[in-house]
Amino acid sequence: MTSSESLLALVWCVLTFFMVNTSLVSIAVGLEQKVDPFRVWYEKYSWTINSQLAGGSLVILIGMLRQRYGLQALFLLVPFCLMSYHFYKAYFPRAAQRAHRT
Repeated sequence: MTSSESLLALVWCVLTFFMVNTSLVSIAVGLEQKVDPFRVWYEKYSWTINSQLAGGSLVILIGMLRQRYGLQALFLLVPFCLMSYHFYKAYFPRAAQRAHRT
C-alpha cells in the first residue's frame, strides 16, 4: 500500500470513479430537465471533488497506519466521519438558503 504505484493507482481510481459517477448523473439530469449536462455537473457536482479526494487520502492514511499499528488505526475513521457529517449537516442548509435567495 505504500508504494508510489499503488498510491497513484488509488488516486486514479478515486478520480475515475468521481468523473464517471458524476458525469452519468449529470447527463441523466440534464436530459430530464433539458439543461446542458456540463452545466449541471459544474453547478451541482464539481465542488464535491475535494470530499472524494479526502476520502481517498483517508484510505491511504489508514492503509499505511494499519501496516504499522494494526487494526487500531481503523479508529481514525470515526473522527473523520463525524467531522465530515457535521460539516455537511451545517453546510447544506446554508447552501439551500442561499440558492433560494437568488
